[in-house]
Amino acid sequence: MKKIAVLFALLLLGVTSFAQIVNIHKTSGEVLKYKVSSVRFVERMDTIKVKGIDFGLPSGLLWADRNVGAEDFLDYGKYFTWGDTVGHALDENYNFSRANYKWTDDEGDFTKYCTNDNKNRLDLEDDPAHVALGGDWRMPTFEDFMELLQSATGVWSLKNGVECLRLRANNGGGEIFLPATGSFEESECKSVGLAGKYWCSTLSEEVSEASNTFFFLKSKENHLGVVLDFYSTGRWDGLCVRPVCTKKEGVDATACIPVLRRYYIVTRADGTTTEYREEDVSYVDFVESLEPVLLEGHEAIDLGLPSGLMWATMNLGAEHPEDYGLYFQWGDTVGKSKETVNETSWSNYKWSEGAPDQLTKYCTKEKYGVVDNKTVLDLEDDAAHALWKGDWRMPTKDEIKELIDNTTQEWTIVNNVHGMRFTSKTVETSIFLPAAGYGDGVLLNDEDNCLYWSSSLYDKNENRANMLLVGESEDSNVMGIMAYFYRCAGVSVRAVHSK
Repeated sequence: MKKIAVLFALLLLGVTSFAQIVNIHKTSGEVLKYKVSSVRFVERMDTIKVKGIDFGLPSGLLWADRNVGAEDFLDYGKYFTWGDTVGHALDENYNFSRANYKWTDDEGDFTKYCTNDNKNRLDLEDDPAHVALGGDWRMPTFEDFMELLQSATGVWSLKNGVECLRLRANNGGGEIFLPATGSFEESECKSVGLAGKYWCSTLSEEVSEASNTFFFLKSKENHLGVVLDFYSTGRWDGLCVRPVCTKKEGVDATACIPVLRRYYIVTRADGTTTEYREEDVSYVDFVESLEPVLLEGHEAIDLGLPSGLMWATMNLGAEHPEDYGLYFQWGDTVGKSKETVNETSWSNYKWSEGAPDQLTKYCTKEKYGVVDNKTVLDLEDDAAHALWKGDWRMPTKDEIKELIDNTTQEWTIVNNVHGMRFTSKTVETSIFLPAAGYGDGVLLNDEDNCLYWSSSLYDKNENRANMLLVGESEDSNVMGIMAYFYRCAGVSVRAVHSK
């Protein structure tokens, strides 16, 4: 809170030629930039709702949509030793050891769930699912997991950037995601993102000091991408818990947990808001940044490029920087929406008679069509100029290269949209290019990468044009490179304007 107070006190300084910007640095590494006047800090009591998902199981059992301690269906939640109800977060640095285990004495001997009491299943008072959610909620038994696996198919999945096991009912009913949480041995959490280990409420019949656990591992051994199994795990290890409850006629299987939260609330000019939980934010700081300017009706940003070129803050056809906008064939000025971009092909390309070697404009070699020696789009065929008028136009290949050379690139997420942020190396400004995919008969690679046309013809194959390729490579290294693509494809356009 101290940093926030200092942050907003800076407003009193008053700056005329610069925008006052709040940087919200999220724990994921993403940095969000907002004008100071749009951000406020609030506290309020919220409710976490845990819902029971119906797989149509013979027992009537419902499976929770999230782990114990999780605030949404992909959160890991808390890690528990078997029979303890406190739980610890992934970043808490707790030592899950026999010496710290609730049900052992100073000599390491068990004091409950052992031969002294012959208990082989958790009492509800020691069940973290029941203690957290109340009612009929509890940890699943070994048999409960077996029933689920007989009625559902498990597939390895990457959901919103989280590695997990997706379990979907074979009858087309319910679906849940179990995050690949790994498991704690002492203070080390092993196999996070590669495997998941979840407690059963029953002791192992094979190993007296262990309890049953459901285990899954990312694998290339089968088409489902995952191996499922059961293990006996030391009761003092730290594992996550997925609750279950029995379906009852006329009873809503929803548990509501009150929690006091702090938020950063961003309010836009149109009245829409976005909320960021304090626990999802590493820190907030304040910078003075060059103000976006309105040029002939459209917003542009100065990235401090050597040419002085200004780049639009959003795609053609978009209403916000993260919107996909429209898709254009190269040299055509009538854009297609996400729903109609599948209509793009050589058969309906404006400057062809239906084939890549039958071009009618922008051609320098007879083998590709009618020669006119044009290598840069005429303004009348430039989508940016046609739609935004004035000095707005599409960038040339050299101007795209200038953008790449004079910015740093980071693959990121803005308001749940994947894309690349290009940040100036000389001033505190940036633009975000959403990963809109491209149309080539169908919409392809949405959320993975996207293409942005230049106005320049590709000189080695004239049925293609130069473009900026934006995406995330297989080895997770971000790329923003010059490339080329077929002119008939539906591709995004980001306009430029001279100062």
